[in-house]
Amino acid sequence: MSIAGCAQSRSFYKGENQMNDLVYWVWLSMLSRISPQLKVSLIRRFGSAYHLWSNFKNEHNPSGISQGAYQDLTSEELRKQSGQMLKRTLDLGIGVLPFDDKDYPPLLKQIPDPPVVLYFLGNKTYLKNCFAIVGSRKATTYGRNCAMKIASCLAEQDIVIVSGLAKGIDTYAHKGALEANGKTVAVLGSGVNIVYPYENKKLYSDIIDHGAVISEYPPDTNPLPYFFPLRNRIVSGLSKGILVIEAGEKSGTLITVDYALAQGREVFALPGNISSSQSKGTNDLIYHGATPAIDPDDIINLYRTKSVNRAIMPSDVDETEKMIYDLICEGISDINSITEHSGLKTNMVLAILLSLELKLHIKKRPDGGYITF
Repeated sequence: MSIAGCAQSRSFYKGENQMNDLVYWVWLSMLSRISPQLKVSLIRRFGSAYHLWSNFKNEHNPSGISQGAYQDLTSEELRKQSGQMLKRTLDLGIGVLPFDDKDYPPLLKQIPDPPVVLYFLGNKTYLKNCFAIVGSRKATTYGRNCAMKIASCLAEQDIVIVSGLAKGIDTYAHKGALEANGKTVAVLGSGVNIVYPYENKKLYSDIIDHGAVISEYPPDTNPLPYFFPLRNRIVSGLSKGILVIEAGEKSGTLITVDYALAQGREVFALPGNISSSQSKGTNDLIYHGATPAIDPDDIINLYRTKSVNRAIMPSDVDETEKMIYDLICEGISDINSITEHSGLKTNMVLAILLSLELKLHIKKRPDGGYITF
C-alpha cells in the first residue's frame, strides 16, 4: 500500500483552532536540541504547546534551559517552519497525535520522557492493549520461529504486538501478528514515511493496513544511529510488558529492557541454548529475575491477571484515592502535577500516594513520578 493510498484529508482535523494548535505541537517536535523529558516538563508547566510558545519568550534566563534550547524555543524562524512541516505531514496523509489528545496512549503518558507528538500512518486506536516483542537482528531459526508463534498466539487474544520493524526478531514478531489476522504497531527511528530497512517495505505497508506505524520524528527524518536507542523507550512505554526473544551478551535489545524496568514494565525472556551466542543475553536476563517465557500462555495468563486486577482496583479505595489513581493512569504522574489537577493540598496528595503504594496500586519511579501496577 502506498503512502498516498492511506492519505487522510485535512478534514480529519476539524476546525481552524485545532489546525492552529497542531502547528505548535509540530513546532515542539521539531526542536531537536531539547530532550523529550524537558519538552514534556515544559508542556506540563505551560499547559499546551501554544501556551509554551506564547509565554516562554517572556522568561529570562530560565533555570535548567541551555542557551541552545532557549534559542530554539524562542526562534520565530523555527515556528514558521512548523507550518510548512504540518502541511507536508497532512499532504502525505500522516496523522499527528499530540500529547494532550484524548487518544494519546495512556501507558506512554506515564513514562518519564514521553514523546510530545506521535506521527502515525494507520489506525491510532491500536496504540492501546499492547505487548512488545523484541530481539536480535541476527536471529536464529529457533528465534524466528518462536517470535512468529508467540506473536500469533498473543494477537489471537486481541493483544497488539509492538516492535521496531528491524531485521530479525522484530520482523518475525510483526509477521506473526499479521499471520493471525491480529494488529501490530511498528515504532520507527525515522520519519514514518521513511521505510527502514527498505527490504521490509511490504511488511511496512501491511502493518499500516492492519495496525499502525508511528514515530516521534517529523516526516522525512532519516534514520540516524542514535535515534534507535531513543525509540526503544516508546516500544516499551506503549506496552504492558516486553518479551526478549534472542539477544547477545551486549545486544542493543537490552537497552529496551533497561527502559522497561525503569518504566515498571514486566520483562519476559525466552530461554535459549546455552551454547548459542544469541541466547546469552536472554539467559542472563532470566538468571537476574526476568520471567521465563516457556509458553505463550505464560504471558497471556499474567496479562489477563494484570488486566483483571486493574479492572477491580477501585473496590478497595475511596473516591479521593480513585481520583488520584485515575490521574496517574492518564499520565499525570509527578507530585506537583497531581496536586494541581486534583485541587488538593500537597500534604493530602502525599498521604494518598502513600496509601495507594501500600495497597500495591502504584509505585514510585526513579525520577520521583508514579506509575500504576
